[in-house]
Amino acid sequence: MMKEQQNFRLDPNIVQALRAHAEDEHRTVTQVVELALMEYLSARGVKIHNVTLPGVIRTKKRGTK
Repeated sequence: MMKEQQNFRLDPNIVQALRAHAEDEHRTVTQVVELALMEYLSARGVKIHNVTLPGVIRTKKRGTK
């Protein structure tokens, strides 16, 4: 499946934190954003068709850190 290009603006402070976190996690910024969106949607009970959630999301309980 091909991924779709998305263009959006973020606060510069969010971008700085995002880049630092991605580097710390040895991930790309795109991977971190995609994972964050998957976690956000999953926490709200939104079903994402044809997407297998990573174990870190599947095992995370709602409302916990």
